[in-house]
Amino acid sequence: MQSTADIQAVFKRETVLKQIKTKLQERIKLPETVSTRSIAGMFDIKKSLGNGKSSFIEINGRSDTPEKAVEVVNTVTEMLLTYHQAIFAEAEKMFNTEVKSIVKNKEKIQKD
Repeated sequence: MQSTADIQAVFKRETVLKQIKTKLQERIKLPETVSTRSIAGMFDIKKSLGNGKSSFIEINGRSDTPEKAVEVVNTVTEMLLTYHQAIFAEAEKMFNTEVKSIVKNKEKIQKD
């Protein structure tokens, strides 16, 4: 599980901000001249109050219209989900490799 600070750090990276910029240029017609610094100012990711058992994050977006602000939030959310999917896919791959190894060792022991 990643902390909110870790997630915030990822979304401050220049490469991630450039990806967000590219997606927003398509969705809300941002000019090419918008800087990644401006992109970083278009959203916040912060820890939100949970029920004590779970942690939540809150993503807020800003733009010149409410509809564009929603697109900012949707874009950041999609990027976050893709990022986590990549992390969990790698963890799942490692887990499956370990399980296969354990099963093979168990089969070998049973044969001996």
